[in-house]
Amino acid sequence: MKRCLAGLTLALILSAPAGAESTTVTPGLDLRLRWEDLAHDQWGQGGDHYLYERVMPSLSVKGDGFRLFTQLIGAGVTGMRADPGPPDRSGVDLLQASLAVDLVQAGPVTMSVSGGRELLGLGSERLVGRRFGANVPQPFDGGRLILSGQGWKAQALWERPVITGPDDFDDKPGQGRFLHGLYTTLQGQQGVMDAYLLATGQGTARYAQGRGRERRRTAGLRLAGKQGSWSWNWEAMAQWGHLADSSIRAWSLASETGYQFTDLPLTPRLLLRANIASGDGDPKDGRLGTFNPLYPRAKYFGELTPIGPRNIMNLHPGLELDLGHGFDLSLVSLFYWRENRHDGVYSVPGPLLRPADPAAGRYIGHQGELVLGWKREGLSVTASLSAFQPGSYLRRTGHDDTTTLVGVEIGWAL
Repeated sequence: MKRCLAGLTLALILSAPAGAESTTVTPGLDLRLRWEDLAHDQWGQGGDHYLYERVMPSLSVKGDGFRLFTQLIGAGVTGMRADPGPPDRSGVDLLQASLAVDLVQAGPVTMSVSGGRELLGLGSERLVGRRFGANVPQPFDGGRLILSGQGWKAQALWERPVITGPDDFDDKPGQGRFLHGLYTTLQGQQGVMDAYLLATGQGTARYAQGRGRERRRTAGLRLAGKQGSWSWNWEAMAQWGHLADSSIRAWSLASETGYQFTDLPLTPRLLLRANIASGDGDPKDGRLGTFNPLYPRAKYFGELTPIGPRNIMNLHPGLELDLGHGFDLSLVSLFYWRENRHDGVYSVPGPLLRPADPAAGRYIGHQGELVLGWKREGLSVTASLSAFQPGSYLRRTGHDDTTTLVGVEIGWAL
């Protein structure tokens, strides 16, 4: 199977008419080293420090009416005392191998199809993201039918998430998992509007209420744009379906609003992010109210993201400064509460971190983060310092040490 997959990829590359004048072949390379020092993970575990290594060579072939993209990944981690998970290491694997073909063009409208293995980033990647901030991104196997015209795009998706294995060429589609749906985008002069309906499923899902086979539908609307000094990125999501014998009724609101002072030194930009994701109100009522963010981007709330967007309320003020010469600086504060006292706290991938204790209060804790970055001609360097101090809920339900993360990352892309 491994040899067949590698051979198929090579055959697709060699079969492209690279010698034709209308065809362009573009190689690419993405390199990344990231060192992290993590203390008191999940507010009580011991410290750990490790080095992530990642190399992703790619080849893009574009011609009249077709686009072929292939990308390999080699990702590992050195020095990690905890057991590395799928986002941490992958060995050598096929990350992407997709072919897009234009089928019909009628005036400004084009119908195309894209299939294979690829990274998917829908909208703000709050629900379907590439997980690019992790050491191993999240690919999908499947296909898309795409209609596009002037200022609009509609796509039908039929995908299965790929489960990353630790060895060479052992990634495979997750059993019982799928992602189907429709995603539409309207582009205007000052912004975009996305509307979508997604269907997802997994064989076994776990929540504070219980576990079982999950089938969930998500409908959403997103508005994002910029006018003058103001910028916005707002999204509303509703979910329904079933977890085993329980019905699902969940929702989430996510927002980012910014204002930039273009006439001031360092052109400061003020940001306020506010998010709320529903939790479950009664574990015995036969209805699950916990929101599921599906396959979101990595580092969802920042460089340090110990909890995910499930059963939370969040305020996230921040300041971004342009220091010049390719340098930028961001300072943020994050404050977290439980949306419902009868539900627990979850990580971004979904596991329950702390139990549903109604008497423990809502306040989860607060976090501060400082990120300094530099970019120049494909080279980037980032240094970050983050600290999460537990609130009353975490103090009542377990360990309550302050989690800290120091990170230094060097990346280069061709």
